[in-house]
Amino acid sequence: MNHLKQNEKGQVLLLVVLAMSVVTTLVLSIVSRSITDVSITTNEGESLRAFSAAEAGVERALVESISPGSNISGNLGQSTQDQDSNFTTAITSFPGSSREYVYPAELRSGVAATIWLVDHDANGDPDDSCNNGTCFTGREIRFCWATSGTNRNTPQTPAIITSIIYEDASGGPLKVATQAIDPFTSRTSSNNFSAISGQNCQIASHQFQFSKDIDLATTFGLPPAVFNTPGRLKYIRVQMLYNSLVRHSLGVRVLQGSNIPSQGKKVDSTGVAGVASRKVEVFSLFADPPSIFDSAIFSTSSLIK
Repeated sequence: MNHLKQNEKGQVLLLVVLAMSVVTTLVLSIVSRSITDVSITTNEGESLRAFSAAEAGVERALVESISPGSNISGNLGQSTQDQDSNFTTAITSFPGSSREYVYPAELRSGVAATIWLVDHDANGDPDDSCNNGTCFTGREIRFCWATSGTNRNTPQTPAIITSIIYEDASGGPLKVATQAIDPFTSRTSSNNFSAISGQNCQIASHQFQFSKDIDLATTFGLPPAVFNTPGRLKYIRVQMLYNSLVRHSLGVRVLQGSNIPSQGKKVDSTGVAGVASRKVEVFSLFADPPSIFDSAIFSTSSLIK
């Protein structure tokens, strides 16, 4: 009898140990889950505050019109927690001193990009007096466009229209020289666009599918005084066509001439909150000319009323 009672006590002890193990496992699981949830919530909160801090740096740089070459720092500052959410922001000229330029946004059919060839003053207004000495002079420019691997023989193959606005004489009326380029050869018989110069163009780290070299003297017949005198070349407008479904990138490279003037500024802002760090990059380009300049009549012969 005593032997049976001892066995029963051993079984009860074993059941108690098993039950305690199960309960302990459940408790530890719940505690671990709670700690994980708290950690995730904390990280998400810090990430949001870091992003807000980075945005605050961008907003301050743009609202206060801080000049390129400057660095600013600060915090959200609305509460003790926000005061620990800091930003460091760098404002640089875009592009820097360079003979290459990649437009910072992709273009869809009908959308045009402006590439300035003259300086801008402190207010962001064009300054063709070229006091800063960075107005473009030169005659050969390469245009590159379309994502690498783009098929050149489809209805969605992007074509471009390049328009260079210039003046023959200082203070004279503005004139426009235009050329349209289409990689899709089956389409050029009806639209009278010119052919591309080549494929697989690279500008900086960007790969483009199509390219066209334009000589301002031979292609447009501009006199040397235009492309050799600072301030005569005003800007280039590049309009993309046919790619109504897919946006494509655009870039230019100077083949013969000086560096491309600044097109605006780039704002790089990094926000930090706790262990989280977020970065925001914004491009603030100089204002485009009125869109009416994109609505013109192009004809291979004289217009007759």
